Amino acid sequence: TPDRVTALEELGFIWDITASTWEERLGELREFRKTHKHCNVPCDFSENPQLAYWVNSQRLQYSRLLANDTKGGSSMTPDRVTALEELGFIWDITASTWEERLGELREFRKTHKHCNVPCDFSENPQLAYWVNSQRLQYSRLLANDTKGGSSMTPDRVTA
Repeated sequence: TPDRVTALEELGFIWDITASTWEERLGELREFRKTHKHCNVPCDFSENPQLAYWVNSQRLQYSRLLANDTKGGSSMTPDRVTALEELGFIWDITASTWEERLGELREFRKTHKHCNVPCDFSENPQLAYWVNSQRLQYSRLLANDTKGGSSMTPDRVTA
């Protein structure tokens, strides 16, 4: 009855817990962005593991939406996409990280006049690891490694 609905709502009863949780996590992502200046919550973010899981889940739901996944479905909606993109949310974190490291390599080359980043490059250990990984991926590409695969593409080779 309407009286019962009113009584529940006066207690703060939440009718759609999924939507409420989504909005709560979006608020947590806003706070994360204020502090870190980006929305790339690490998978192992110990301060808020629920947020880390949620961010990863949003990327999965978005990929399902794009793939028109009729089997698994997607909870992603155009309004949610807009809300996340307004925060600067990056859907393809792998491609974004690759581009970021490529920019770092360009800066390294400007300074050092070569691209041979030492494995123990303490100024940017992520760059050192990435450069080594690119060489491995390239050798897999050349060897047509079907077992291990390669994330290297012709566009990345020429970048």
